[in-house]
Amino acid sequence: MKKFKSLIESYSAIAPQYKSLSVYINNINKNQNSHPDVAIEACKSMLESLSKLIMTDIKGYSEAHYYDQGAGKLVKDANAILKAELDSYDNPFIDSFSTIAAKINELRNSNGDICHGRLHPKAHYGDVQLSTSVIGITEIISIHMLSGLMNRSDIQKEVEYSDNEKFNDFLDEANEEIKIMNRNIQFSKALFELDFYEYKEQLEIFWESIDGHPI
Repeated sequence: MKKFKSLIESYSAIAPQYKSLSVYINNINKNQNSHPDVAIEACKSMLESLSKLIMTDIKGYSEAHYYDQGAGKLVKDANAILKAELDSYDNPFIDSFSTIAAKINELRNSNGDICHGRLHPKAHYGDVQLSTSVIGITEIISIHMLSGLMNRSDIQKEVEYSDNEKFNDFLDEANEEIKIMNRNIQFSKALFELDFYEYKEQLEIFWESIDGHPI
């Protein structure tokens, strides 16, 4: 979760409330290998908290508004608000975020250790491979959502994907396509849409040295 943590640290300089998300990251990193089901629970809770923070910032909702809403619904609503606020926040990945969050919620309900005070031995156990996958996709979703909010705050300098064909070709030649759900996506497009700040940083390095190295 290094990239998302770095993004939080950057944004919390002007929005300190987002620093609270570091608590979830610490629990995820601490438990990923030793207690994978706890790490999955923390992923679910972080997606919920991030979604609430975004919606509260934009719409001013109170905590009561979110009563009894699961991760899937919260992520769906937060992304809908971001799409309504930002013309640029619209790509093929967004609609899958809420589906994935709902699945993480299901995993937490069946495997979770903490929130339900699970009786052991449990009927279902997660493993390190599963928790690693959940952590990875949670970070992608979280980066995308927080980056969208940062765009709304005019922190990001405008960069258009279509204006950087040479750089995109460079990325795609050096990296394999990424499979998300049942779709194969070019590496450059996936990086631009899901981790814009990494894309922008590598773009700057690329233009400083055309013979730069692939990510």
